[in-house]
Amino acid sequence: MQAQRILSLKPPQIIRLFGWWNVKPYLSWDDVQCSPDMTFRSLRAIGLTSIQLHILQPDGSAWVKNGGVTIDDVHEMILWPVHPCKDLKAGLSDIITKQWTSTQMKQLGLSLPELTLLGMDPGLMCMFGYPLSSWINLGLDQTYVDNMDDDQIRKVFKISRTQVLHALPVHLSGKPLGCYSLVRPVN
Repeated sequence: MQAQRILSLKPPQIIRLFGWWNVKPYLSWDDVQCSPDMTFRSLRAIGLTSIQLHILQPDGSAWVKNGGVTIDDVHEMILWPVHPCKDLKAGLSDIITKQWTSTQMKQLGLSLPELTLLGMDPGLMCMFGYPLSSWINLGLDQTYVDNMDDDQIRKVFKISRTQVLHALPVHLSGKPLGCYSLVRPVN
């Protein structure tokens, strides 16, 4: 049997969580599971850190299963991690409305190939307002660009197909250019 993890609480936290008459100086995962009002966000709001909550329950799926985590919490759950689509069943519209930066999306494990599986197309790419470098960071490659027409490329990236292709990382036989020696052998 696994030992129960508990967090020591400060007096204001005790009162906010348990009230005046149920003075309990600690918080356990059982407490969280028994109270629907104890969500990740509400526990953060009383001053508990993500690190403390990770100590309380290191299993992200337990937080999700308990219903205490929403898509708005995922950036504070980097320690677990909780994936917005795989764990919280977020759809493309949920992701678009969050207006996350490409860096935030990458930190959450989101990529252009995954977004494409959710229904991303060049028309929706415009809604993110990302520059070309951000899309490259999320996994834009020549294959994706080859499947876009010139009008779509102009609308999304604000530059021509040729300029987009020149900006993409160069690959030869599936390996980055840096893996090949560009020095000619000496005879």
